Amino acid sequence: MRTPPTREQWLLDGEMNGHTSQEVMQYWSWASDFEDWQAARRRQPGFVLPQVGPWWRGWKWLPRI
Repeated sequence: MRTPPTREQWLLDGEMNGHTSQEVMQYWSWASDFEDWQAARRRQPGFVLPQVGPWWRGWKWLPRI
């Protein structure tokens, strides 16, 4: 799944170009879906997601790098 822009990037783009109501709703839906996708992936053993820690890899807990 493609990562949505950060809130700061979204706000800056809104200041520069403006956003319609529909674009705002689509952005928040996209961001929410992305968070749900990340949470579902974190529950799967063996999956390593760089921005969360501690990581579960194989049978060992690894410290956050």
